[in-house]
Amino acid sequence: MTDYILIFDMPREAGSMQVKVNRKLKSLGAVRLQYSTWESKNFSGLKEVAKLVKQVGGTSMILEKKVVF
Repeated sequence: MTDYILIFDMPREAGSMQVKVNRKLKSLGAVRLQYSTWESKNFSGLKEVAKLVKQVGGTSMILEKKVVF
């Protein structure tokens, strides 16, 4: 199964949404790699979170993980 990485950035004014996003990611079983960088096998769940981020004026992208070395 493929791993995916979500990277996002949200405006400071969206503090309550940051909490909601983090809780959603934890409920998906995602693993935090850095502050706004999470890894998961659940693509559709990450896509939902990316939409939430964009709704509050943030940016997000989902990458497919591929280790080369």
